[in-house]
Amino acid sequence: MSVTNPSPDRVRVDGKFFRLGEQKFYAKGLTYGPFAPGEDKSHYPPRAQVEKDFAQIRALNANTVRVYTVPPRWLLDLAQAHGLKLLVDVPWWKNGCFLDHTETRAAARKAVGDAVAACAHHPAVFAFSVVNEIPPDLVRWTGAERVAEFIDELVSVAKAADPECLCTFANFPPTEFLQPRTLDFLTFNVYLHYPKPFGNYLARLQMIADTKPLLLGEFGVDSVREGEAAKCEMLRWQIETAFNCGVAGAVVFAFTDDWWHNGRQVMDWHFGVVTSARQSKESFGVVQAAFNTAPYFPLPRYPKVSVVVASYNGGKTLPACLASLERLNYPNYEVILVDDGSRDDTQQIAARYRMEQVDRTVAKPSAPGDAAVPSYPGPRSPEEARAGGDSAQPAVLKLEIRKPKPEPPGSDRPRFRCLRQVNLGLSVARNSGIRASEGEIIAFTDSDCRADEDWLHYLVGDLLRSDFTGIGGHNFLPPEDGWIPAAVMASPGGPAHVMLTDCLAEHIPGCNMAFYKWALDEISGFDPIYRKAGDDVDMCWRLQQRGYKIGFSPAGFVWHYRRATVKAYLAQQRGYGEAEAMLVRKHPEYFNDIGSSIWRGRIYTTAKIGVVTRAPIIYHGVFGSAFFQSIYAPSPSMFLMLMTSLEWHVLVTLPLLTLGVAGAGVKFPLLLPLGLASLLASLGLCVAAGRQAEIPQAKRTFWSRPLVAWLFLVQPIVRGWARYSERLMLQQTPLAAHETLDTLDLKRRRGDRFELAGYWADYPVNRMEFLGALLLELDKQGWQNKADNGWSEFDVEIYGSRWCYLRLITATEHHQGGKCLVRCRMDTGWSLLGRIAFWAAVGLALMISTTVSQLLPWLHLVWVLPVWLGWMLQTQQRDLRRILTVLLDVVATKFHLKKVDKQT
Repeated sequence: MSVTNPSPDRVRVDGKFFRLGEQKFYAKGLTYGPFAPGEDKSHYPPRAQVEKDFAQIRALNANTVRVYTVPPRWLLDLAQAHGLKLLVDVPWWKNGCFLDHTETRAAARKAVGDAVAACAHHPAVFAFSVVNEIPPDLVRWTGAERVAEFIDELVSVAKAADPECLCTFANFPPTEFLQPRTLDFLTFNVYLHYPKPFGNYLARLQMIADTKPLLLGEFGVDSVREGEAAKCEMLRWQIETAFNCGVAGAVVFAFTDDWWHNGRQVMDWHFGVVTSARQSKESFGVVQAAFNTAPYFPLPRYPKVSVVVASYNGGKTLPACLASLERLNYPNYEVILVDDGSRDDTQQIAARYRMEQVDRTVAKPSAPGDAAVPSYPGPRSPEEARAGGDSAQPAVLKLEIRKPKPEPPGSDRPRFRCLRQVNLGLSVARNSGIRASEGEIIAFTDSDCRADEDWLHYLVGDLLRSDFTGIGGHNFLPPEDGWIPAAVMASPGGPAHVMLTDCLAEHIPGCNMAFYKWALDEISGFDPIYRKAGDDVDMCWRLQQRGYKIGFSPAGFVWHYRRATVKAYLAQQRGYGEAEAMLVRKHPEYFNDIGSSIWRGRIYTTAKIGVVTRAPIIYHGVFGSAFFQSIYAPSPSMFLMLMTSLEWHVLVTLPLLTLGVAGAGVKFPLLLPLGLASLLASLGLCVAAGRQAEIPQAKRTFWSRPLVAWLFLVQPIVRGWARYSERLMLQQTPLAAHETLDTLDLKRRRGDRFELAGYWADYPVNRMEFLGALLLELDKQGWQNKADNGWSEFDVEIYGSRWCYLRLITATEHHQGGKCLVRCRMDTGWSLLGRIAFWAAVGLALMISTTVSQLLPWLHLVWVLPVWLGWMLQTQQRDLRRILTVLLDVVATKFHLKKVDKQT
C-alpha cells in the first residue's frame, strides 16, 4: 500500500537516504537494551531512568535509538520529547525452524502486527525491523527463498497496520545472501575491527543494497577485550568510514554496559559508551564528537568543480535541474548550462536564474579526440628529422568566450553561466562546457535530471580518496514520475552502470559522472561524432585504454526523469542504436558479431537485460559454517534473448515463415511450423521478461507488465534497425569524387593490384609523423577514416564507399647509414552492406532456382546478379587501393621520400 502524502513528522525514504520533512535525516544512533524485566514486565528501566538515559543520548548528538523489544507508549512519548526516533526490533521466536510449523509462522505474523499496531502512527517511530539476525543454519535448513518470502510477508503485515511505517530486517554477514524484495531499506550488523576490511565490506553492502538506503544497524567494540583506548580509536574511524561510504545511518552498539540477553544479565561484555551506572567512558566523547561532525566529515580538500549541463529543448525539466544545482552541499563549484541551439524556453529559464549569458562563436568541430596518432600540421623536413627534437604539436581549437562578471562580494550563490551555440550535438556541447570551465573537476549531468544536494560531496570525496580518474553514481526514477516512466525504467536499453568490482566501474552513465579536467584534456574531450548518445561509453573506454580507472559512488546520485511516453522511449532507443553503430566502428573489440556490446563487468540496472533461467547459488561454507555467506546470482540468459533480436527475426523467423507460406513448405513441411515456433518463442521470452520486471509497487498498474513485455519485443527491433541503418546507409563520398589525373593515369595499369607501396629515404623517418600527415590529408580530402586505438592490427581504416573498406598497415625498415624504407600494405574487404547485398543476391537466386525455375527455366539467369555484384565489389576494392596509392604518394612527397616501384 502506497502513501502519497506522508506525515511531515515521519521519516521517509528519499533515494539512498532518508528525509524528515524537507530535511535529510541521517540516523545517528545507539542501541538501548534489552534490560532485565522490571515490575511492569517490560524490558526497560523505570521512566525516570529512561528520561535520564535519553538526555545522555541526546548529549551524544544522536537522533536515533534502536530498541529490541516493543516500547510502551510512554517511552515513545519520551523519545519524541527528546527529539529521538526509535528503530523498533520486533521480537519473536526465530531460533528454530519457524517455517516448518503453522503455529510459529502465525505467532511471528501476530507479533509483528501487534507491535506495529501498538506503535502505529507515532511520530517517534523511525522504522520497524521485522526480525533480527536469523541463524544461518536455520535459513539453510528452510531455504533462502522461503525465508525471504516470509520476511516480505511480515513486511506486508506491518504495512497493513501502519501504511506509513518503514520496514527493514536486521541482517548480518552469515545470511548476507537473503534478498527480501519489499524492504524499504537494508540494515546490516557488522563487527569488523580493521579499517580496510570494514570499508571494503561496506562497499559490498552498498552493491547489495543497490538503489535502497543502507543502515549500519550495529557496530561496536568491547572495552574488556580490546581496551578502552583501542575502542575509542576504532569507533572514531568506524563512524567516519561508514558515513564516507554513503550509509544512511549508523547505530553504535551500545549505549550502556547494562545488557540482558538470553534470560540473564551479561557481565563479561562491555560494549557501552557508558557504564551500567551510566558513568561516561572515554568512548562517550569520541562518539559525541563523531556524531557532531557526521555525516559531513571534511574532505581531503575542496577542489573547484564545474558542473556542465548540456541541454537541447530541455525546458520542461530544466527548472528542476537548475534548482537542485543551486542547493548543492559543496562549497566550491560553478554551473555551466550549454544551450545547444534550443528552440524552446531554455533562454527564458536561464534568465530567471540570473545566468551570465555567453554567446559562443561556433567553429567546425575538431576531429575525434582520441586518435592513437595525433593530427600534425605537417611533417618535419629531413634536416629537422636528422637533428631530432620534439615533433610538431597537435593543433588546438580555440574559442573566444567573453569573460563573465564575477559574483558580488559576500554572495553564497554558486556562479551560474549559460553558453549559447547552434545545435551541434551532445558531445560538442559538453566540450564547450569543458573549455569554458574553471574547475579542477568537471561533473556532468543532464537537463532531465535533478541532483541530490549531497551529490558533489560524495562524488568528489570518493574521487579524492581513491586512484580513480573519473567517477559516477546512481540515477533514480523520481517519485513524481508516473506508471509509464516506471515501465520504461524496467524496459531494456536504459542508462546503467557496469561494475567490475564493488568500487571499480567499467561504465558510468553520462547523466551522472565526473572527471579530472586534466584527463579530459589529455584525450581532447568527447568525440564530436556522438550527437545524441554513446559519448559516455566512448569516454570510459578511451580512459581505460590509457590505463586510468573509473569508480562508482553509491551515495552520489541524481534523479533522472525517464521518457514519459512510449514514442519518446523508442526515439531514444533509435538514438542509442545509431550511437552503437559509431561505437562498433571505433571500438570493435567491445562488440560481438551482431553489434551488441560485450561487457566484462556486471550490469546494474532496474531493467532485466535478459530472462533469468537458473536459480542463484549460495556459498554457505563447509557445513554452513562460513561467517560470510554470499549469493552468486546467475547472469540473465543473453543466448535466449537473441531470439528477440532483429537479426533473429530477419535471418530465422522471417525466412522460415516466408518459405513455408510461399510454397517451399510442400517440399519441406516443417518450415512453417518451425517459423511459428520461432515467433512464439520470441513472444514467450518477452512475456517472461515482463513477468520478471521489477516495477515499484506504488507505480504498478494492470498494464505495466504487458507494456514492459511489448517494449522487450519492439526495443531490439527499433534499436537494431537504427544500428544497421547507420552502418549501412552512412553517407560516404563516392570513389569517383576522389579521382584525379594521377589516379586516372594509374587506371591503365591493368595487371597491378595496388596492394603494396614503398618509399625510400636517405634519413630516419618518423613513422608516427608519416601517419599523422596521412590522417591530415585524409581529412582534407574528405575520406572517412578511423585510426588504430591500440587494439587493431592495422594503422588506419579507410571507408572508401558503401561497398568496401581499406586497412592500411605500415612498417619501417632501417638500413645502414641512417637510411630507411617505409613500407605500406593495403588490404581491402567488402563492407557490411556489400556482404549483405551479395549474400542476399545468392539467397534470392538459390530460392528462385529451387522453387519456380522448373516452370520458367529462363529464371536461372538470376545467377547473373550475384556474379555481377561480386565483380563490382572486387572492382571497387581495386579502385580504392589505386586511389589511396596516389594519396600515399602525395604524403611521401611532403617527406621528400622516393617511390620504390617494385615491392617484394
